[in-house]
Amino acid sequence: MLKVLVGLTLGLSGLYAQTCPSGCSTITSGSLTFCKCNIYTTSEPSDRVQMVTDQYITIVDVDGDGLKDIPFGVFYYGRNGTYVLRQTSAGIPGTFVEVQISDTPGYGIASLGDRNGDGLVDFVISTHGVLHKVYTLMSPGSLGPYTVTPIYTGSHPNSVTVSPTGIYFTDYDGSINYYDFSTATITRRDDDLCGDGVAFGDFNDDGYTDAVCSNYGGVFSLPVGLHVYWYNGSGFTGYTTLDNARKWQGIVAYDMDGDGRKDVIGTGEDVSVFYNDGSSWTEVRLNSTTVSVGVGSLPLVRVNLADLDCDEDPDIVVATACPPSGGATLMWYENLGGRAWEEHPIDFGGNSCSSDYPYPYGVRVGLLDETTDTGRADIVIVYGASNSIYAYYNVTPSISCSPLAYEGDLTVSELDDGEWLAVVPVPKGIRITARRASKVAVFRADGSSLFQGTVEGTEYLRLPPGAYFVRAEGRTYRVVVR
Repeated sequence: MLKVLVGLTLGLSGLYAQTCPSGCSTITSGSLTFCKCNIYTTSEPSDRVQMVTDQYITIVDVDGDGLKDIPFGVFYYGRNGTYVLRQTSAGIPGTFVEVQISDTPGYGIASLGDRNGDGLVDFVISTHGVLHKVYTLMSPGSLGPYTVTPIYTGSHPNSVTVSPTGIYFTDYDGSINYYDFSTATITRRDDDLCGDGVAFGDFNDDGYTDAVCSNYGGVFSLPVGLHVYWYNGSGFTGYTTLDNARKWQGIVAYDMDGDGRKDVIGTGEDVSVFYNDGSSWTEVRLNSTTVSVGVGSLPLVRVNLADLDCDEDPDIVVATACPPSGGATLMWYENLGGRAWEEHPIDFGGNSCSSDYPYPYGVRVGLLDETTDTGRADIVIVYGASNSIYAYYNVTPSISCSPLAYEGDLTVSELDDGEWLAVVPVPKGIRITARRASKVAVFRADGSSLFQGTVEGTEYLRLPPGAYFVRAEGRTYRVVVR
């Protein structure tokens, strides 16, 4: 197992400064400058726009035209469905057109990458309490109505996230669920602990991908907490409790301190990093007493990651639908190194939980106005009205990088006896070696396709710094290019 952790700062010290156009506002937060713009308002005021996911880097190029798009759902009220806010011209702000890809209500939504090889990103969605289902949405080769296939029916399927090998989701039965792409089967364990957020990672370095789930209590009175579920290749064998006293909701898993172990970032009543020390966990609470998130029994908080300040370590972005009095709607936590953090509010007010549930919430992060894989990470949330989408363009001068210092677990070999396929990161690219003709597909981290074909012998792919997925003959490799 080769552990790879790469910072991707380009160090373009002369990068031009950008100014906010008329109709947008300038926000300074810590060392960063944002340009806040209302980029889209849906046609129906009653729409409850949802951007719920526990993935990171969630602003993606859906249709392969080089411009970044924003997937979202409308749930319960308004025009129930799943949509892509397609960017037709880049800028600050860009120009966007709404495309409906399904009439199934979208609550949780996550990218599957290009599963069917047609060059467009496919999706998985959960419908929560409307249809009680999880669906895959496969593109028909154009950005139009997708093919909708149910993979699960149960009690209020909630958060979804996607690994290279399958789909993880939770439900209001309190179960952790894993859908395996290769077998099209679901592994499920129900301990009444997993009602909300979900993330994945090999937390004990045994070669199997584990899961972590959260719960905030909710209407089904599941116990609050945050738990790591251990997987042995055939099922979930048990769990370790990180916390069982506070309400948790949005979570992600990532190596935050560069020690080679995936940590857990939890948001809810608190914002915390649970550092994985191997045989134990250490919680570092990030939020101060002056800027808080969540409200009452409904935290309604989501989290995402990006290297916002381009200093080669991941920062944390947190958004809430329901800030308490004086609390922030959107904030970022600056990674200072050495497990030290600094909290920076970005925006206040705008959202309210005074109307009927469900409330619009979620957060998306990525390179919204750039047409390359490097730049300054931007943030998108629902703000103010439940059908208004706002972008916080990062216009901080003199920085540019990939939005995240990607971490990957890659099993590689140099074609020892008995091995017939090797995928190896090399400077400025990937080397693929196959002893027999092998179908190979290479994807960017956002799921867009770079290469599909047959490799026999050795193939070198020259690629810019970043993370890539390589699928070859049933195997999936995650590769980080320096």
